[in-house]
This record gives sequence, C-alpha cells and structure tokens, in this order.
Amino acid sequence: RRELWFLASGLRPDEDPYHRHLCRVNFDGTGFVQLTAGDGDHRIEFAPDRESFVARWSRVDQPPVHELRRGSDGGLIA
Repeated sequence: RRELWFLASGLRPDEDPYHRHLCRVNFDGTGFVQLTAGDGDHRIEFAPDRESFVARWSRVDQPPVHELRRGSDGGLIA
C-alpha cells in the first residue's frame, strides 16, 4: 500500500506532548491520518490480518482504557 504506520507525540496542543498516538501517512507525505483519539499514551496491538487493532491508552490520573478499532480509518468498534 506504500504507507507508513507509526506512533507520534506532540500532535495536540491541549494534550501532554509525550502522549503517543497511532498515525498513518502515504510514502509521498499525503493522507496523514491520526488513528487514535483518547487523551493518553497509546499502546497498539494489531490483529493478524491488520483489519483491526486494540488501542490501550492511559494517563497517570485515570485507569487504562481499551478500545477495539478498525485498521482502515481508526473508527471505534467497541
């Protein structure tokens, strides 16, 4: 697909700059998409087919949140 998937921090001015989010971009630099949304540091585990992933995010002041998301657009499944 000629895409790069990566964790990036410092994306939102109102959020801790050390919180990492899953992102995707095309090799030519177009089509940047942030695939996670929660205000916290994210850890990602993909399904074997990469059609979905579990995003676990947390902050020091709240318990961890687990979300099942679509790999295509980051949409929340459960």
